[in-house]
Amino acid sequence: MTSDTSIKYYFFKVFASVESFILPLVAFFAPVQGILLTVGAFILADTLTGIWKARKQGQKITSKGLSAIISKVLLYEAAVLLSFCLDVFILGDILHGIIGVEQLIVKVTSLVLVYIEIKSINENYHAVKGVDLWKEFKRLLSRTKEIKDEITNITNGNNN
Repeated sequence: MTSDTSIKYYFFKVFASVESFILPLVAFFAPVQGILLTVGAFILADTLTGIWKARKQGQKITSKGLSAIISKVLLYEAAVLLSFCLDVFILGDILHGIIGVEQLIVKVTSLVLVYIEIKSINENYHAVKGVDLWKEFKRLLSRTKEIKDEITNITNGNNN
């Protein structure tokens, strides 16, 4: 075997070993792929609104500041993956038996992470536009209730 052939041989051997480890790992975590993407999308939205806010306020955008996003993504996605392991190996069957919701720990963890990002997006938007999205959403819901009540009154013949 020549030197060039042996390098190729060992390269493919190592690649096959890594592949035989990574593929089952990817398959194991496949059920939370959508949740991982959702959390990632909210991180992206928060990042974009944060950049928008920084530009509007004349703040400098640095690579050090942007590198914090990588840490956040890794931390949040690891939290989702670890909560999935907790669900699968420890508490999932118990909670599913009691509450009847599959992957409850993963869903609650993800909901908390998404809530944090939504709150940050709202703060960024409020800083730029002066509008609190949460208050506007609540106002919209109350207006929807008013419209529903008006429709109910009209259909019942009460035209007050």
